[in-house]
Amino acid sequence: RDVERSRGLGDVYKRQVESIDNYTSNNFWKIKNQSIHCVTNGNRNHSGSWLVYNKELEDFELKLKFKSDHSLQGNSGVHLRSSLDLPNNKMQGPQIDIHPPKPFRTGLLYDETDGVKHWLFPLTKGWRLEDYTHKKDWKYNRNGWNELYIKCMGTKIITELNGITITNYNGKGILNDTLHQKKGVGLKGLIAFQLHKKHDIDICLLYTSDAADDLLCV
Repeated sequence: RDVERSRGLGDVYKRQVESIDNYTSNNFWKIKNQSIHCVTNGNRNHSGSWLVYNKELEDFELKLKFKSDHSLQGNSGVHLRSSLDLPNNKMQGPQIDIHPPKPFRTGLLYDETDGVKHWLFPLTKGWRLEDYTHKKDWKYNRNGWNELYIKCMGTKIITELNGITITNYNGKGILNDTLHQKKGVGLKGLIAFQLHKKHDIDICLLYTSDAADDLLCV
């Protein structure tokens, strides 16, 4: 199968952002030029929110840049091949973490699917992940842009952060098991950017890689 590239995401996000804001009853997400900006302005009294690419994908590559105010304790991430459960205001499916307060988690793979709720890479039994040892050349720019690359191909999920492989996961027997098939996630589904419930965050994401130097998100 051909890999679907991410360059066309911008137009779809522009069409979807107003309706998604209405669904989640907030105005945390803004789109300007080629940037997506999520800022809560100190408001932690919210139930979480997602900016959803409203088209199901199977195999794809996604490249983006992001930077954030790391003094805030907010969590974000990118849902992959997931489903949007609007009545319960949550996403089901795998997620690549973006966690400025503890940058070592960025690029690692968590599964938000009901009945799972633990890390897939590295594999844990629960949601907690207090530490993880990366390669020596791992790097995270706390005061500048970081490049995140995500590739989904069959049961494999690969991520790179600033050119260094972070996750190299083969979910055969897990992403295609009965539970994930029943939820309609794992091998096919939606992409979504996340704002975690009751978290305070200021993060800017670029869905093309050629405009970072010309944008300022504060």
